[in-house]
Amino acid sequence: MHNLLTDILACPRCGADTALGLDATAAECNNCQTRYFDLDGLPCWFPLGLKHKHYWEHLLAEFEDERAQLKTIFDYENQQPNLLHTTKQRLELQFKQRYGTYSRILDLLKKSGLSAKKNDQYKDFPTDMLTQYYGVTLRDWAWQPLEDQPSDYRRYRDENVSVLSNILSVLPDINEFSEKKLLLIGSGAGRLSWDLHNKFNSTLTVALDFNPLLSLIAKQLIHDKKTLYFEESRTFPRKGLPENYAWQLKCESDNDERRNTWQPLCADAWALPFTRGSFDIIVTPWFMDINGQDAKALIAQVEQTLKPGGYWINYGPFLYVDSLRESQRYTSDELRELLSLAKFDLLNEDFFSEPYTHSPLSEKGRIDESWCFVARSAEDQTHLLQNNNDVKQTKNSNPPAWLVLPHLPIPALATQDNIPMEMANVARLIDGKRSLNEITAILQNALPETIDPYDFMYQFLQEYILR
Repeated sequence: MHNLLTDILACPRCGADTALGLDATAAECNNCQTRYFDLDGLPCWFPLGLKHKHYWEHLLAEFEDERAQLKTIFDYENQQPNLLHTTKQRLELQFKQRYGTYSRILDLLKKSGLSAKKNDQYKDFPTDMLTQYYGVTLRDWAWQPLEDQPSDYRRYRDENVSVLSNILSVLPDINEFSEKKLLLIGSGAGRLSWDLHNKFNSTLTVALDFNPLLSLIAKQLIHDKKTLYFEESRTFPRKGLPENYAWQLKCESDNDERRNTWQPLCADAWALPFTRGSFDIIVTPWFMDINGQDAKALIAQVEQTLKPGGYWINYGPFLYVDSLRESQRYTSDELRELLSLAKFDLLNEDFFSEPYTHSPLSEKGRIDESWCFVARSAEDQTHLLQNNNDVKQTKNSNPPAWLVLPHLPIPALATQDNIPMEMANVARLIDGKRSLNEITAILQNALPETIDPYDFMYQFLQEYILR
């Protein structure tokens, strides 16, 4: 790891930094006794430590079984007596491509230091995380205009070049973003992180993602200067285009100094392994809507990881996952309000309509309308440390900011006269410094497992504080 990264690492489990017992070089925390690991030089820092590696090894074993099942499935299909010769040829081609892709993924992960080991503890976990972003990898590093295209076929446009251009067009002054520390949350296969790293001439860029395959591919292409080969197959290709195509993945750069200050990191966006205020710029590409968490939690993570006056660049559509409640599927208007409550200054924004993962092998593709904004965090961070306002203070018809954004401190209670004795210990936690998140974390162990601490606190606040 680059020394600029080890200087800002913190334990994602207990929060300890180097002064409190974290040994970043040895990848272990002496405060909570958690050990972290790496895959072929890729640092992996998750709250579960080595248990997270065991989880990946279980997924690898399941994925290995899926590869074995492919042959059984295709052999059964191919043995049907009513198949055209051309159908058999198509099935054989599809099997060869899919089996080859599975084999390349397994080979890459095994050579990184993972072993295929099943563990009943993870038997109900899905295995698709190893392949669900395969198209994104090709989009980042492989796709380019095909030779010998039919004359009426659409001209392929490099999506990565377009996105970079869109982001740069929204920046108020690119000089303000030069030679700083940059973090990308949800960096995927790494192309945007690399492009911004070079454009900003960053002193350090950390490309953070939870997916081991994407992170390893990014590391091998950028940091290790390797060339990888992956195939793509289209079931119903356009006439005149190949059904299969072998793509070469390569990062075209000889600048070793740039490569050395670009650092991949496998970690959880909701347990970031950094000290407070570590980065000058944070970028969240195609992340806010699909991460499965309330955007309010992302605002808190970004605000606490940015330096005072740091920049947040967001890019992506509003394609929220089904698991989110309807009340959490915010529009851009609602997100602007949330940013304002968190003391972010929205400097600039724009919307861009563009193709996303629209392969050169196909005329079918997704068109996204992406929202790009640049916001600056407050220079004065006192709103994160103490709240001296009236606990019932509201603005217009909205609830108070500390209730909307639970990472903000709750104002201290002026009096506890109306609070019954059995709730006095809860009331004493409201001291003007603790946030709703911090209080619920304290209550987590004191309440029965059947009671959600947030629901408990919301009822407490409505009953005794806000009425």
